[in-house]
Amino acid sequence: MAQQSSRLHRLLTLLDTGSTQATRFTAARQIGDIAKAHPHDLSSLLKMVLLTSTIAFVQLHHAHHIICIFAALKV
Repeated sequence: MAQQSSRLHRLLTLLDTGSTQATRFTAARQIGDIAKAHPHDLSSLLKMVLLTSTIAFVQLHHAHHIICIFAALKV
C-alpha cells in the first residue's frame, strides 16, 4: 500500500473537499478499489477516511463514502 499512499492521500483530500457530490463519490469508489487490492489494510484505510475531518457532521457524511467503499469490495 506504500505505492498507493500518495494516491490515497489525494483521494482522501477529494473525499473531504471535493466540489461536487459526484467528485466525492468517485473518490470513495476509487478508495474502495484500493481497499479491494489491499484487504489486509482495510481497518487502517477506514480510520483514515473517518479522520479526514474532525467535524462530527462531516464524519457522519463520510458514512456514505464508507458504504461506497464496501460496495466496491462487495462485502
